[in-house]
Amino acid sequence: MIGRVRAGGSIVLAVAACLAGVLLHAPCEAGTAPRLAFAIHAGYNAYAMTDVNEDLIGHSINEVILGGTGFFLEEITGGLGFGAGIRFLPTKRLSLTVDYDRLTAKSHLSLFTIDFNVRAPAHALTGTAIFWFPSSTRVRCGVGAGGGYYWSDGSFGADTSGVGITVPMTGSGPGFHGMGVFDYTISTNVHFEGSAGLRFAETEDLEIEGQPATTEDGSEATLDWSGLMTRAALVFYFGNTGGPVP
Repeated sequence: MIGRVRAGGSIVLAVAACLAGVLLHAPCEAGTAPRLAFAIHAGYNAYAMTDVNEDLIGHSINEVILGGTGFFLEEITGGLGFGAGIRFLPTKRLSLTVDYDRLTAKSHLSLFTIDFNVRAPAHALTGTAIFWFPSSTRVRCGVGAGGGYYWSDGSFGADTSGVGITVPMTGSGPGFHGMGVFDYTISTNVHFEGSAGLRFAETEDLEIEGQPATTEDGSEATLDWSGLMTRAALVFYFGNTGGPVP
């Protein structure tokens, strides 16, 4: 886990360095001043999770264990995400963000006294650059793109009356995203921000009980959080109230 966090920090620092390069070459507009903000956010996310759904849930659990019972464990197709981040606006037209997200991804089945569970959540550290289109109203729209690092502390297993087995399932890898964004000014220092877009992120080193995980055909298995990403956020601005944000 320490190695994963260090690697994640390196990727985020690299993204931050690229964003800083943009910042250094972005001239401040007349009459504006940079602003800093803190944001809290949550939203729904769709996931691919092909290997987990087909091999672990579909075959190993539904076919081998639950086959013939008439019960089945549902596939993991999405989940809620939540987190926080910082926003830096050097001009009216540019936002640079760094965010932490916790993406939930799980499936659960209670069958008489037995509980089956599969968990494939992600921690994500990401950086995003957002370009805002001109606006003279409280509402403005923009487009953003960025990348970051994802790691998981997942597991799967079964439990009956408090006695069972839990198998760790861990992995990490880079991710990238693009999205459309809108911002609504509630007050000078409080804004509502919404976004929707696509994420491409999956593990490169998935392990089950410390051993490399493979699919039925022998290829490397992954946890795949790629898919639709949405977010609703409250953004709290600090500093100069006469800055670039309407």
